[in-house]
Amino acid sequence: MFIFPQGSTSVTVYLWIKDSGTGAGKTGLVYNSAGLVASYVRPRTNRTGITLVTQTVPGAWSSGGFVEVDGTNMPGLYRFDVPNAALAAGENYCIVHLQKSDAIADPLLILLDALPDIQTGAVVADGSNTATTFKTDLASTTNDFYKDSYLLFRTGSLAGQQKKILGYNGSSKFVTVPAFTGVPSSNDLFTIVNR
Repeated sequence: MFIFPQGSTSVTVYLWIKDSGTGAGKTGLVYNSAGLVASYVRPRTNRTGITLVTQTVPGAWSSGGFVEVDGTNMPGLYRFDVPNAALAAGENYCIVHLQKSDAIADPLLILLDALPDIQTGAVVADGSNTATTFKTDLASTTNDFYKDSYLLFRTGSLAGQQKKILGYNGSSKFVTVPAFTGVPSSNDLFTIVNR
């Protein structure tokens, strides 16, 4: 199960798929494996088919992207890029399902929270970006509007890291935080909580 804000975009999840005969991790699946069918459903709607597309483990998000992570060291683990339409605002959850006759993947429940106290944003490329201050696409023009909130990276090399915002420049859109473990990359997505 995952929880994302309603209307989230460019979301990647990981699925474990097992071999229906042995119960061990299923290896060797690719986006166009014969008989592999992907779908999602939202409350009170019909099934929506997902067209799977080729992907790489570190690649940029692509709707329906599907790739095996490491068949030797992590057998059965696959990266899957959830279509944005599955996470659109208006419903509380969606269920993603992958099906193949010789494989079993448990349906994936994704809770969609309206989260009115959470805002999302992305890092903007700038030569001045550092691990402690970087440019964003945040909307507010008020200095320190986000101060004392928490910034949590959702994608990129800093995904999962969270820091308290020490300052925000409403003109330049730069946030200042205690040092992350590295410099965020352009288009890395983050969530601001407790605003």
